[in-house]
Amino acid sequence: MNAYNRKTLVVGVLIALAIAGVVSYFASGEPDGLEK
Repeated sequence: MNAYNRKTLVVGVLIALAIAGVVSYFASGEPDGLEK
């Protein structure tokens, strides 16, 4: 794996984590009604 691929992988992982964090934040803020 060369430096470009490694940088792309790291950036992709960071973006995925950021998206997951935003989604989980909004999901926890708006319960879907399954939890009583």
